[in-house]
Amino acid sequence: MATSLDITRLCEENLTCQGAAAVVSCVECGTLQCRACDELFHVGKLASHVRKQLFAEPLCERECGKIATVKCDECGVKLCDGCYKLVHQGKKRSNHVKTLLSGEPVTTEVEKPVTPEGEDKYSSFLLVNDREELMVADAEEFISKLGCSAESTVKVVSIFGNTGDGKSFTLNQAFFSGREVFRTSASQLSCTIGVWAAYCSDYSSIVIDTEGLLGVSSDEHQRNRLLMKVFAVSDLIVYRTRAERLHNDMFNFIGDASEAYLKYFTPELKDLSHRYSTSDVPLSMLGPTVVVFHETRNTYPLGTSADENDKVIGAEKQLMIRFSECNKIPQAFSSIEYVGVRTSSLPTNFEPFQECVTSLLANDSVRTCRRPSVIFDSLKALNQKFSGEIDRIIINTFPDEYFSCRVECRACGVRCAKSMNHERDGSQHTAPPASSCRYVHQLGNQVLLCNVCHGNGEENEVIPKSYASQDSSWTGMLMYAWSGYVLECPTCGVIYRSRQHWYGNPDHEGKITHAKIIHLWPGDVTRSSDGTHSSRRLLEGFEAVVSAIGNVTSVPSKVVSGWVTDQIAPSYWIPNSQIRSCKDCETLFSPTDIKHHCRACGHGFCDDCSSKSLPVPWRGWGSTPVRVCNECHAYYTSRITSSNSEEDEQKTDVSTVNSGGEKLSTTSRLVGEALANAMTSAVNYSKSAITDATRPSYWIPDCRIIHCHQCKDEFKPLAVKHHCRACGQGFCDDCSTHKSCVPSRGWDRPVRVCDHCYKKQTSLSNKTS
Repeated sequence: MATSLDITRLCEENLTCQGAAAVVSCVECGTLQCRACDELFHVGKLASHVRKQLFAEPLCERECGKIATVKCDECGVKLCDGCYKLVHQGKKRSNHVKTLLSGEPVTTEVEKPVTPEGEDKYSSFLLVNDREELMVADAEEFISKLGCSAESTVKVVSIFGNTGDGKSFTLNQAFFSGREVFRTSASQLSCTIGVWAAYCSDYSSIVIDTEGLLGVSSDEHQRNRLLMKVFAVSDLIVYRTRAERLHNDMFNFIGDASEAYLKYFTPELKDLSHRYSTSDVPLSMLGPTVVVFHETRNTYPLGTSADENDKVIGAEKQLMIRFSECNKIPQAFSSIEYVGVRTSSLPTNFEPFQECVTSLLANDSVRTCRRPSVIFDSLKALNQKFSGEIDRIIINTFPDEYFSCRVECRACGVRCAKSMNHERDGSQHTAPPASSCRYVHQLGNQVLLCNVCHGNGEENEVIPKSYASQDSSWTGMLMYAWSGYVLECPTCGVIYRSRQHWYGNPDHEGKITHAKIIHLWPGDVTRSSDGTHSSRRLLEGFEAVVSAIGNVTSVPSKVVSGWVTDQIAPSYWIPNSQIRSCKDCETLFSPTDIKHHCRACGHGFCDDCSSKSLPVPWRGWGSTPVRVCNECHAYYTSRITSSNSEEDEQKTDVSTVNSGGEKLSTTSRLVGEALANAMTSAVNYSKSAITDATRPSYWIPDCRIIHCHQCKDEFKPLAVKHHCRACGQGFCDDCSTHKSCVPSRGWDRPVRVCDHCYKKQTSLSNKTS
């Protein structure tokens, strides 16, 4: 017959237990000892101690205090009838062979609930491993492993606590009637690694078991971050503790979790709620409810002692006082409940805990039920968001390093204040408020702001450049040659020219511009705060003139001359780009041949077919003889002798009509011809010499560029090395095909950039950090 031990006959050594049932009395030690303490203590010289067996019959080895009636041959333990049924509920242990302590071996079938398919009704599965890797591919597989309907609505119950405090056993007893859904073990090793989940149909809840705190772990900080993600998707959180008094580690854990929930997870859950079109969304404004399940053996739980003050204050209020003393106020949670039981003799009474859980899960005023797919998607999004390595040695339970961006300023080393992986959303790095940076000359982390706009509360950055945005390429180059580089504010316009007066111009800093030191993050381009790049920008404008023709096989001097001709040609001239052959003899032009325009008809001719000259006053060329084609020379020579002819009168009328418009355009042509001759001589200089002389300071010299910075292909001796105007690295043609404005470098018009900088548009922006 099974009998219970009196609570006075408990182990008095407590070497490996917390007051287990005593089975022996050591005469020499003078104490009562349980089996585990007896085996640990009486080794070596102490093995000779005289010990008396307290009971003739063996006790249940689960230390419930009852007499063992059966021994499991496969488990190798002696159990009472109740513990044997409890331990052998699972399908793997149900067919174990047992031997009655009377000596007869028997095989028993333990009655268990089965589904129509013949499988266990309840089973758990690994949801997230200890490396923060989701072990379930998608929501459909998640629902399939749970064994619930996709349209059902559930709540999430998760349990936390120190290792060895019976978290898995508590879930099995409270939610699954003692069935071993979550694995338990008598070993010193942790029986729960990672995060496990199971579905409880009785409570319409997803029950989550977590890895214990304070246990041996390969990465304690990674484990804590994983627990925080489970914290965020839970509706009811159980903190299980089996201690005589509540320890500070519980208050620190819950307090730090509250701070991390408000700081990092509330904004993320709000963003997740916008991704769902229905009202079935993750709740983000109010955190979950926390239940502290406290089990003691020798001390009174909170609110149950004989002290009147203890009863008047109440358990929940005492918890809040302890939180305040630890400087950890759990503001994120909707409520904190306390359930305390005193277990003088096993088994533990789970009824108060079950009543509290039932009441909280039935309350939908704060946290409503959600579909399982929403829960999985929320956990998956949080797991992707807060992932990656954790650096530094951290003391706090949930420090900023778990969830904040790891990028540091290149100048001062301050860490970015935004959350992890915020770059995926197109968000730029930001320094913490009130953090100042230091100037580093090599990085050039200083920008110029318009002083007028700065006084009005605006920050408009100005970049030195060769010409203003409203100037054309030709006008800008001429202005730069005369007045130097220019500073242009988006609001105020041109505010400074370096050589505005013949004697120069005073320094702009202080009066016209305001210098500001900015944070420079990895991947950001350095700013140009002076005019040292202006010579290269002038050369870029000059090269744009050459490349605008599109005929890359011709001599540069001919290309420039032809382009100038089209820009300042009279309106009746045929553009050079449309002239393929001589109008008279139809001889095809080669790229280096000169195309002559007849000043009378405007068509293109070769030198032989336009060798004549004749005054053409009706086209605005005045009385000086100019080049005309042979046909027009013969025609107008014959007409000039007949001054009374009808055609001559018409030409006189044409001269009168066109004296305003065409005379102006031909004047531009006369001036342009002189300019074209000067430009033609300029392009005959070595391009490499001009490039090296005008190379900006942030460009990598050609001699140091061995291979393409992106594809790593080695440059051949005659290969062209292109510089990205944003980062200054050298690239091949295939890796730098895009063009974009780079205002942070002073390039207001589209220029060549590498593929990486083109995709990263934020590095080309003109905003200050």
